[in-house]
Amino acid sequence: MKNVILLVLLSSILMGCEQKPAQVSPPIQSEDNNIDKAITNSQSNSIAEESKEKQPIKTSKLYMLEYGQNLTTLLSEHGFTNKDSYYLAKAVKPYKPLEKLQIKQPIKVEFEGGEISTISFASDFDKQVIAKRTDSNWQAEQQVLKTTAIKRFKSANIQDSFYLAADKNSVPVTIISQAITAFSHLVDFQRQIHKGDSVEFYYTELLLDENSLLHTEKSRAQDLIYIRLTQSQTDKAIYRQQQKDSHSGFYFADGTSAQSFLLKTPLNGARLSSYYGKRKHPILGYTRLHAGIDFGAPTGTPIFASGHGEIVKATWSDSFGNHVIIEHLNGYRTLYAHLKGFAKKLKRGVRVEQGQVIGFLGNTGLSQARHLHYEVHKNGTPINPLKLKSSNKVKLIGASLDAFKNQVKHIDLNIEELKTNDYQVNNSIKKWN
Repeated sequence: MKNVILLVLLSSILMGCEQKPAQVSPPIQSEDNNIDKAITNSQSNSIAEESKEKQPIKTSKLYMLEYGQNLTTLLSEHGFTNKDSYYLAKAVKPYKPLEKLQIKQPIKVEFEGGEISTISFASDFDKQVIAKRTDSNWQAEQQVLKTTAIKRFKSANIQDSFYLAADKNSVPVTIISQAITAFSHLVDFQRQIHKGDSVEFYYTELLLDENSLLHTEKSRAQDLIYIRLTQSQTDKAIYRQQQKDSHSGFYFADGTSAQSFLLKTPLNGARLSSYYGKRKHPILGYTRLHAGIDFGAPTGTPIFASGHGEIVKATWSDSFGNHVIIEHLNGYRTLYAHLKGFAKKLKRGVRVEQGQVIGFLGNTGLSQARHLHYEVHKNGTPINPLKLKSSNKVKLIGASLDAFKNQVKHIDLNIEELKTNDYQVNNSIKKWN
């Protein structure tokens, strides 16, 4: 019995010694690991912030040249030097020389990190130059802006002069000049334009599609297409021939050329101050033939070539001062005297077109006051320029005439439409007023 009891006790003791398998619990993160991660994240954020701070800040500013300034003086406070100006001038020269920048012309300057990186300015009505700094040099390119071509119609009643009437009615100077040149074949602007006459203009104009801050000019007149002068006893309308395969110039609606061999007046806005014939010379004091006519106008007024021809002289003489002689066809020569100066590149042997500027009105040589002395010679003999009649009887024929008449019909329809629109707009304004 004792043995049995001992066995039972021994068995209990052995069973109590058996151990259950231990449960694996997740590893506990030490405080040191958490601190390391926090430091790593903090360092990453710090590097990102530092990278942002290192990126140069980009800004831009619009400048305008004042009188007496150049780019160096304008931008010197930003470290722009004479060296910068030299290399920039070389880069932009093919597009627009720096010395041609106008007073009050907008100039955009871009900065990176406070230093000048880019300079931009308008180089033409629809073009702009962008110059970028590259190390110590500059590179430039020209961008062409998009434009839209439109047609304009203007009319004016003449009270003082042809030019003033057109100018008061917002006709661009370019178009006025083209109109005067076109009609100079038909009208003496000094004697045949009167108060009460009226004139109509139809021309093309380009509009900038983009609103560029660099361009102060948002539109530009291009070509005069039609002009009509209505007077008490006459009504003249002429049209520009626009077919590329035909004769250029202005024609009447029936296809007859409106251009004469020589212009009646070789300048604009002048008054006839002395006629052809015998007179007492104001300086020499004796009577002799005044072999031309004189036009009084402001000093510097452009002088035009009366017709196509070749320069025979562009020089100085004691009596005529600075003067030009042009040889035309059929034995004709014209002389322009007492000029202030000549047009660029004008010299003997150069061919000129009718209406081309050859010089500028002045008071040189034996001259009492500023004026243009103008002569016409035929085979060496002077003739009265005012009595010179046109010998130009050119008329379009065949396909050229048919194309031109279709063009005239199209122009007339467009003008009538524009007149109707203007009438409706003006009537609406009157009703509201």
